[in-house]
Amino acid sequence: SNGNQMMRTNSRTHDEANPPQIPGKRSCGLIMPVSTLDGVSAEHWLEVRAILVSAIESIQSPGFSVRMVSDADESGIIQKRIIQNVYSSDIVVCDVSGKNPNVMFELGMRLAFDKAVVIVKTLESIALKPQMPMSPEFTPPNTSGRMS
Repeated sequence: SNGNQMMRTNSRTHDEANPPQIPGKRSCGLIMPVSTLDGVSAEHWLEVRAILVSAIESIQSPGFSVRMVSDADESGIIQKRIIQNVYSSDIVVCDVSGKNPNVMFELGMRLAFDKAVVIVKTLESIALKPQMPMSPEFTPPNTSGRMS
């Protein structure tokens, strides 16, 4: 076995959270954690995913079909599929609640492609993090406040 061989995955059967692309509807890619992260269970992310999919699919005009950017109708190299779906989705919704490195990388690609993205974050994750004070007088640490 070649150590440089890329991971291959088999196609999954479609479930309610990952319908195939529906003609006449716009595609919405979903980027979010899927496994246990920082003590938050995989089941939690499934619940969040169901909420996001339901909210997105409730939009009447234009209609959207939602699927994870890592999903595809055929088997193949997962990294290639993710990049293709991050690029080709009409819009992407990205949940940055867990600061998952893969999520942040995929979001960075979407932003680099200069394409539409909606970033969401749960209130729980915001409440758990200390917030930096933001005011007109606030100067971020380690800067002189001037543009260089």
